[in-house]
Amino acid sequence: MHTNKDIRLAVVQNKKQLKDFIYLPEILHKNHAKWVPPMYTDECKYYKPKKNQAYAYCDVILVLCYYKGKLSGRIMGVINQRYNSLKNEKSARFCNFESIDNQLVSNELLNYVENWAIEKGMNNIIGPFGMYYHDPIGFMIQGYDYEPSISTYYNFDYIPTLIEIAGYKKKYDLVAYRINIVNGVPDLFRQIHERLSNSNTVELLKFKSKQDLKKMVIPMLQLLNECYIEIDGYSPLNDDEMQTLAKKFIPVLDPKYVKLVLVNKDPAGFMIAMPNISPGIRNSGGKLFPFGILKIYRALKKSTQLDFLLGGIKKQYQGIGIDALMAFDIIKTARQNNFTFVDSHLEMELNYKVRRGMEKLGGRVYKKYRLYQKKID
Repeated sequence: MHTNKDIRLAVVQNKKQLKDFIYLPEILHKNHAKWVPPMYTDECKYYKPKKNQAYAYCDVILVLCYYKGKLSGRIMGVINQRYNSLKNEKSARFCNFESIDNQLVSNELLNYVENWAIEKGMNNIIGPFGMYYHDPIGFMIQGYDYEPSISTYYNFDYIPTLIEIAGYKKKYDLVAYRINIVNGVPDLFRQIHERLSNSNTVELLKFKSKQDLKKMVIPMLQLLNECYIEIDGYSPLNDDEMQTLAKKFIPVLDPKYVKLVLVNKDPAGFMIAMPNISPGIRNSGGKLFPFGILKIYRALKKSTQLDFLLGGIKKQYQGIGIDALMAFDIIKTARQNNFTFVDSHLEMELNYKVRRGMEKLGGRVYKKYRLYQKKID
């Protein structure tokens, strides 16, 4: 029988501890076949206040757990003050959670962050949910046999059980659809595309180069703020954060899979997709140099899976077919480039409007992720 004497917790306070925090997942997932490491250059920036603007409005704590003298778990606690002020909440978050299959380790890590949040006046905690909405959300509970997509968790299957035994309940699930595109898209989407393509008020912008993309990426991210403002957990990005996000993603985006729609010259909706490069990141070990970038590039060229990353439509333009217009164009291009299926990325289980669109495309749910919550006051 184990006791708390087997456990030692340490708040990250120096470079050595931060390095241990960053690289622990690589140790734990060493033999986890489909796990994908982070890109370590981005990961190191994420945890440094001078490099990550979210620290200006987020309280953060990083905690390591040693079990019988061996590093065995980690957790990050977050209080997004910008979001709490916007929604008038007292909510904390946990994320970047890793643990061996040991309830004591899991409980101690979660309890530490819960007590930290209580001391700061919080009465609720959710997770996994990071500082940003584009950080991974929810632990995978279905779909372990499939290739992970960018910005999603690929946790061990025992993790949800550890979380639930620690007293956490489901807040909601998120689902990902697999959409087979070998045979094209339904006629309905083709008809909508033809109708809107001939409209005098609707314009679908297509990007031929990254330079073209750079000119319009900020209007797209401004659309993100407007379209996502009511979504649970989302806090608006400021100008500096938009610039940082653009610099991070533009190098890996293929312009032909990015779409922006104007209605009467007003940015109305956008959709961003990219080839799945998880095998390349896995083979690179999460490092660009000296040869990692070549392995990622090879994976990009060989990929037959296209991942939807982000998309949104202003409320006043929803329901007129903008989503079908963009989806048809992206899927048409993907088929021309030998892609066989699309991963929808995460959709909230109660977002029936978007889910109906995925199902009209022939999509079927093949992955599920669960966001947890717990009252802590």
